[in-house]
Amino acid sequence: MAGLPVQFVEILACPDCGGSVAELPTGELRCTRCSHRFPVHDRIPHLLPTTPKAAESENTDAARPR
Repeated sequence: MAGLPVQFVEILACPDCGGSVAELPTGELRCTRCSHRFPVHDRIPHLLPTTPKAAESENTDAARPR
């Protein structure tokens, strides 16, 4: 199976630390900063935060007025 398009992978970011991700030969994505691995199923990356604190921080940032 073909991997994800390079242009797509280039715009993804790790939900835990904000680092860029790279596609591994196994088809997984790996953060280049914290080395967390994320599965890809049916060409859909599952970039879920590994800690509740990371998810909470993301929600807090989204709720702030701009």
